[in-house]
Amino acid sequence: MNATGNETFPIGKSSYRPVTTSSIAGSSPTIQFEVFDTAPANSYSGPLINISSVRHWVGSIINAGSISSGYVGLTYGSDDGVVEFDELGDVAVARAVGSSGPYVTLGGQETGTAPGGTVTSSSSVGSSLGYFTLGCVTGDNPLPVKLAAFETQADFSKIELTWTTASENNNLGFNVYRTIADENSWNKLNESLINGQGTASYASDYSFVDSKITAGETYRYKLESVSVNGLAVEEKIVEVSVPIPDQYVLFNNYPNPFNPTTHIKFQLPEARQVRLAIYDLNGSLVKNLTNNQLYPGGEHIVSWNATDNAGNRVASGIYLYHFQAGKFVKTGKMILVK
Repeated sequence: MNATGNETFPIGKSSYRPVTTSSIAGSSPTIQFEVFDTAPANSYSGPLINISSVRHWVGSIINAGSISSGYVGLTYGSDDGVVEFDELGDVAVARAVGSSGPYVTLGGQETGTAPGGTVTSSSSVGSSLGYFTLGCVTGDNPLPVKLAAFETQADFSKIELTWTTASENNNLGFNVYRTIADENSWNKLNESLINGQGTASYASDYSFVDSKITAGETYRYKLESVSVNGLAVEEKIVEVSVPIPDQYVLFNNYPNPFNPTTHIKFQLPEARQVRLAIYDLNGSLVKNLTNNQLYPGGEHIVSWNATDNAGNRVASGIYLYHFQAGKFVKTGKMILVK
């Protein structure tokens, strides 16, 4: 928009995060702002002691116009990590002129009530816009951990989440949430808080495994950091699809030999009724493990604890496990030892 004077840019993605410009002077500039729900790529320099790892904005002049001065205001909320501003200037507008230059503080005048409000630069932007984010210039107002990576690795039976922090400031730990991709009902997966490093200036690696998944489903995972004073901050959301096997597979049981329990793993490319039974070497039925039970496509594990259908312990020796799913039939051999 043509933006000399005062303007509001009503933008936002996962959250509404408008930008305001004030006292813009120049020659007929057309200004554009975009917001990105990702950590800034640039480093920062003093007196900034931290910058947001949650969100950044990019401002640009998209015509032949120019600016000579003005101020920029950033809106923040509970997912931006602003705890309090009990001293003037705790929260600042940070700007990087280029895509590789460091963020420097433009100062800040805050309005609103934490954890929501607006901070407006107290220094003019001069003749350029660039990259903007929230900065912290005192230790009273820690911003979220600086997240370097949050990635997923999926196979037929589990999804492994890994993340790396470049630094942490009073970070108590993390929670992991999951939802189906086309839904927005988040469920916390970890029973207890995944411990953080507290305050650390070095990189730290974390992981979490989700094994309660369905092949062919697409999930979204949300990483949340929790500070020592209880502030919960959404760090990042990733999406991943669980693959489906492309053929029927029956694996060797493990362990083998075994005592007292062994596990039998199989893969299905589609939903099928499965029959899995244990026989002795005379061909007599010992135990029905699954009797035409319907399993979805994916990877599954069934265990045998060396008992028969009556619940009695069986003698040591060689046994056969017979698997059938549709037209796929296969038999394996296992050894129960004393």
